Amino acid sequence: MRHPIRLGLLAASALFSACAHDAYGPSSDDRLASEVNENAELTAPRPAGEIQGCQDLTEQLARARNPGRSEVARLGSYMRLYHTLTVRLAANQRLFDREPDLVYGGGKGQAAADQARAEQEQCQRMSADARSELELFVRDLFQPLIITDLASGRRVARVSFILLRSAIKELELADAPALLQRIAAAERIVRKR
Repeated sequence: MRHPIRLGLLAASALFSACAHDAYGPSSDDRLASEVNENAELTAPRPAGEIQGCQDLTEQLARARNPGRSEVARLGSYMRLYHTLTVRLAANQRLFDREPDLVYGGGKGQAAADQARAEQEQCQRMSADARSELELFVRDLFQPLIITDLASGRRVARVSFILLRSAIKELELADAPALLQRIAAAERIVRKR
């Protein structure tokens, strides 16, 4: 009579060797080796190319800052710039959330991760600058909201109230209700003429 323990070991050995067959896919050792293999794809994460930089917006920022342009043109430039920066930052953040390699880097992807983070930081700085300048500009436009047209002698809006409202909503200012009430009061004055 054979030993039942030996028979059990032989059966288990046969079962394990059968599982290592190619039909069952690579073994765990093979999968681990392919993951850490130097020839495996350890290059920069592909989404790094999708990071949207903001270098192309420096000219638009310069136009918004130009004191030689009309107030309406400058306000429009600041609003378009700030909106574009907000959209890019949100898109980049979604990409960072999906691809943690872009945040942490490591290996051969370190250079791409550093580049992606540098692009994001530049966009964040530009967005902060554009936001603070836009807010200061909007607040300056309230002093005064209504001016007198020299040709007709009538009181008119300094800039479009609609455009000013849009800027306040875009900035999501804490005192937005008070500013919007001031615009409404100025509109009533302009309508009386």
